Formats: sequence, C-alpha cells, structure tokens
Amino acid sequence: MIRDFPPMPLSKLIQRKKDEIIIQELETYSRITIHLNGRGISVRDKVLGRNIGTKRQFVVKAGQLVLSKIDARNGAFGVVPTTCDSAIITGNFWTFDVNQELLDVKFFDFLTKTPMFIDFCVRASDGTTNRRYLQESKFLSQKILLPPLEEQQRIVARIEELAAKIEEARGLRRQRKRQMNF
Repeated sequence: MIRDFPPMPLSKLIQRKKDEIIIQELETYSRITIHLNGRGISVRDKVLGRNIGTKRQFVVKAGQLVLSKIDARNGAFGVVPTTCDSAIITGNFWTFDVNQELLDVKFFDFLTKTPMFIDFCVRASDGTTNRRYLQESKFLSQKILLPPLEEQQRIVARIEELAAKIEEARGLRRQRKRQMNF
C-alpha cells in the first residue's frame, strides 16, 4: 500500500540546475513552451539568436523537470522530452535534475500530471491575485510518498502497458469508423 512508503521531500529528489548560455546572433535555438494543467512540454519554435531579445538564457536537458515560477500553480511544468533536449528558457523558468538513484524519471513524469503535484505548486506560491510566484524553498519542502525504485519502475511498466492497450482500442475505433463511412 502506498501509505506504507516514507514521505520524501522534493529537495531529496530534485536539485535546481542552471546551465547558463549567452545567445549568439548567428546560431539557431529551439525554445520550448510549457503547457498548462500538467500537459507537458513541447518545442515552441526555432529562432536565430539575433531575434532573441534576452541574451542570457538557460539550456534544458531531456529528463529534467522544468516549471514556470509564475504559472506552476496552473500546472505549467513537466519533464523535458528528448524532442526538447538542449532547448533554451529564460530565467522565468526553473530547471531541476532528477536524483535517479531514488526517483525514476518516467514515474516522476506521471507524478507531475497528478492533481497532487499541481497542489504542491499552489501551496508553494505566494503573492496576490495573478502575480503569485512559486517559492523554491516551499516547493522543495513538499513531500511525496515514494515507493522504492523497483516499484516505481513496475508502476511505469503497468501504466505504459495500459496506455498501449488504450491506444490500440482507439486505433480499432478509428478503423471501425472509417469502415462505417464507406
């Protein structure tokens, strides 16, 4: 039962990472967008450095957690997919490395899509109305009940197995719809 697992503060599971880069005028950079409501991260665009106003940026790597310090309470966070590896972000976004000795990155990615994770961000945000910013120390003090790494991997395998079955069922449904339209 999950209640039997010890509470673990996020500070033991993730660590803030700041890989600064100075934008070069003639290089092309991928920029990401972080979707609200825990819907993840994708490439927003690719832009020449001369068209980027803020020249001091930060590089993200696949498998890192990235979040918006302004919109984390609205679910603007996610684990960086391989398609966004080496993209850039401004200082309004934070990047964290995952302690892979304790936390499976895929498990963590699923965890970030839960209402519990959004609640962590809401509780760790201070300010008034629409200017509520995530407070790093409050965020990192949030605790999760963390199963052992092997159990996390078993859970991930089961989720992926079920997701594959759901996708197969959707494919069969689409195929049936096409057949009915002929």
